[in-house]
Amino acid sequence: LMRDYSILYQITGQEGFKKIALEIAEYLLENLYNTEKCCFYGSQDADEEYYQLPIEERKRRRPPLVDDTIYTNKNCTASYAFIVSGKILNDSRLIETGIKVLDFVVEKALVDEGLYHYFSGEQGFLPGLFIDIPPAAFALIEGTEVSGDSRYPDALERIIKWTVDNLYDGKS
Repeated sequence: LMRDYSILYQITGQEGFKKIALEIAEYLLENLYNTEKCCFYGSQDADEEYYQLPIEERKRRRPPLVDDTIYTNKNCTASYAFIVSGKILNDSRLIETGIKVLDFVVEKALVDEGLYHYFSGEQGFLPGLFIDIPPAAFALIEGTEVSGDSRYPDALERIIKWTVDNLYDGKS
């Protein structure tokens, strides 16, 4: 949604769309971002009662629980959204966050068996699922464009090679 509201702002120039995009970024950074690992957790429990409270009252209550599973596809999607939104909104902090998340993916999730699908603690699980590949490709392309870091096209090449070698059947 952050990327979509950023694009709406780009198309219309309406400040309200920019405001919403930045509020989404703040929510993600405040509630789901792990600053030590530079990645996003999987989700936060939906608690309608909590989110209907005024902000000051919310600060006094315990927030809904966060699932600390780290999903590669969601982190790649977040990286892509932060980079694209940062470019559109001219916000270097968003771009930097997207790059940090992308670095996590390249350094931790990319293995010889493809990409780990998720992490629990420090351990990666379920490498080689296709669901992680398209969002990784989009994020790596955007990361290359904004940073020029040669690790990103190298990582993308590894992912594509692994995909062709392991998922392409050649018969269809």
